[in-house]
Amino acid sequence: MLIPPVTSADYERLKASIKEQGDLLMPIVLNQDNVILDGHHCLRACKELGIPVSYSIRDFTGKHLDELKYVVSVNLHRRHLDEFQREVAIKLQALQKDS
Repeated sequence: MLIPPVTSADYERLKASIKEQGDLLMPIVLNQDNVILDGHHCLRACKELGIPVSYSIRDFTGKHLDELKYVVSVNLHRRHLDEFQREVAIKLQALQKDS
């Protein structure tokens, strides 16, 4: 798995932060087929807390590699990636710049 799930402790911190904030700072990002690209954990936390969610749709129709690059780029600096996953993400990001 390239992008791992957050730990239980990290999820609980995220959930507490969303509860304190009262809403999401960023919308849940979906692709054109309503598949979640970014915000799985935030969506789960909001559902558990009964907090309304906003969505943003990005169209990657026919551009599967661009969709993958997007997912990697938004997760690149998140704390739940290990060193190997960060290295893979950085290389994929470099490919995006070259294309």
